[in-house]
Amino acid sequence: MDLSDDGNTLFFVNLFDKKVYSIDLTNYFASGTLPTSANVNTINISDPGCSNGSFRPFALKIREGKMYIGMVCDASSGTTSSLVAYVKSYDLTTQVWSDVFDFPLTYPKGYPDQADGTRTGWYVWSDDPAVVNPEIIRP
Repeated sequence: MDLSDDGNTLFFVNLFDKKVYSIDLTNYFASGTLPTSANVNTINISDPGCSNGSFRPFALKIREGKMYIGMVCDASSGTTSSLVAYVKSYDLTTQVWSDVFDFPLTYPKGYPDQADGTRTGWYVWSDDPAVVNPEIIRP
């Protein structure tokens, strides 16, 4: 969630429908009039083209007339080799998406479980805890 450079528009990412919503707050600041659905706009987030899964947008930042969105490819139907992080920009004037950078999430990272130093790295998205952490379900 972030405000436009002039502070009159609130932007936020809806994690469920993978869209950005903007709410014009100009009238609220001028007269205290609450925004209505007429003050809300939707921006479809550009799919980075994930393989073996879907994209999941999270981060949002507005800076100098552009909106930056951070997202990951979750590899939910693949392996960790399909995990990728992306940053895309959206020009608020021209309404055009551009790639900023991307990188694979295949590098080793810190320990998600401080009690177990053998577990490192990133994991595919799954609703099944046994897939993400096989030790959760013990025989």
